[in-house]
Amino acid sequence: MHHSDRGVQYCSGTYVDILFSRGIAISITQSGNPYDNALTERMNGIIKNEFPPKKVYQNYNEAKKAIEKTVIIYNDMRPHGSLDNKTPNEAQYLQGEIPKKWKSYKKSYPSICNGDLN
Repeated sequence: MHHSDRGVQYCSGTYVDILFSRGIAISITQSGNPYDNALTERMNGIIKNEFPPKKVYQNYNEAKKAIEKTVIIYNDMRPHGSLDNKTPNEAQYLQGEIPKKWKSYKKSYPSICNGDLN
């Protein structure tokens, strides 16, 4: 699965043909707004920002092993606030609604954005 915004580089016919020729499914936001696919954006952000190593891999197999390890950690060891601090693999066996324990992020804007010019 390849997920992206509607960046021109990701929508070019050549790029799309390469993905399809390799059997890679495409996920593209409708409007270019990352909130259109918030779950995928969040998961990609967690994987890119929380899991080391940030390095250049020598080959495909080395990169694949690192990604597989990251997915195992993400699913088996990392608790998620949206899953009552359970791992995804623990949560899949729960019955009923899972209480959410995620953080609420309140956007704050400078006073000029609220109409206060003083």
